[in-house]
Amino acid sequence: MNLQPLEAKWADSERSGVVLELVVLPQPPIVFWSGPTRSFHPAWMYCSILNDSEEPIFVYGPRHESDKSKIPTSLFILPAKTRSPRFWDCKGVLVPMGQYALVLNQVVHGPVALKYRDLRRIRIQMKDGVYDCPRPNGLLTSDQIEFPAPHLTYEQLLSCPRRVVRVR
Repeated sequence: MNLQPLEAKWADSERSGVVLELVVLPQPPIVFWSGPTRSFHPAWMYCSILNDSEEPIFVYGPRHESDKSKIPTSLFILPAKTRSPRFWDCKGVLVPMGQYALVLNQVVHGPVALKYRDLRRIRIQMKDGVYDCPRPNGLLTSDQIEFPAPHLTYEQLLSCPRRVVRVR
């Protein structure tokens, strides 16, 4: 997996503000949210995720205004050994198809979205190819529209079109 061009994009974009990579899924999910992008206050009411693994993970955040779908969340890539941006409300983690997550001493098969509520500080690790995810507030399968869990493998998700966007 060659991420060198991606790292160059990050270096250029970081000068202009806080950025993440927005993943453009192949088929946009069903449109159901017609309101504007949600904001929240006070600034400390957010969930923060630390990707403590050696590879990027997929996280959900508030819908980015450039996202063509109108669902309330967008899918982003959180690089290895980084934390989600400060004051950015991370909504959850995607476990792709073919991957597994250890949740409360149970193994969960992807695709599944692990939802986390506000005021949580979460550390995600990978052990022997299994996501180690502490106590999620919800487990959402691919039929849950608010958190699209596409039937794509990790490699297929990495090959989806992406673009670097400002998240704050």
